[in-house]
Amino acid sequence: MAMSQERKIIGPFLKKGHILFNDKMSTGGRSIKVWGWKEEDYDAAQAALEAAGYTVKRIVTPVYNKSRIYQIGGHTRLQIT
Repeated sequence: MAMSQERKIIGPFLKKGHILFNDKMSTGGRSIKVWGWKEEDYDAAQAALEAAGYTVKRIVTPVYNKSRIYQIGGHTRLQIT
């Protein structure tokens, strides 16, 4: 799977100021994270990738406060296989 194909699919959702991180996973798929995206952007990109035939799983890594007492947010990624 070439990133150029995936980037063509999610390209319309990328705007000025968005930074795309495209990491290769050990399982052979790709993991995409974009700085500046909201949940709606991830929803739209996930729907577009699934419509193109990719299997997409959304992963949210929790982010805690400094003392790790409570969760203050999360980092969202799309894992594509």
